[in-house]
Amino acid sequence: MIDAAIWFHDAIYNPTRRDNEARSADLATEYLSGIGWSDDACRRVASLIQMTAKHAAPPGDYDAALLMDLDLSILAAEPSAYDDYVDRIRREYAHVSDDVFGAGRQAFITHLLARTHIYATPALFEAWEGLARRNLERERRVLTGGGYA
Repeated sequence: MIDAAIWFHDAIYNPTRRDNEARSADLATEYLSGIGWSDDACRRVASLIQMTAKHAAPPGDYDAALLMDLDLSILAAEPSAYDDYVDRIRREYAHVSDDVFGAGRQAFITHLLARTHIYATPALFEAWEGLARRNLERERRVLTGGGYA
């Protein structure tokens, strides 16, 4: 089921809307039920997709933890790829002012850095946590006027 959640989790994405996960979950349910998936399986996929809105997996739910980790994988990209990601995000949110965008990014970064672990699965924590934290800290410095130093 995690494979379907991965495929559908951003099937509907519009940066001006706040219901992308719910709409993607509905689309997944409609499609998967149409090809014969059980109601329980469709509910599980929809639930996994909706969890990506807050990037929080319930304790002990490995599939949810893995999906959240994969959804945040870009945070652990090499710095130049991370910077390209930030540039793409800014273009996606071109409809908001620099101040609003900066405040939103700051809130997102602060939320992630306050967590004990950004990545919940042991293997991905080991592989990605350090680089993700360095990228987020570097972006925070840039947003607060400290540059890339």
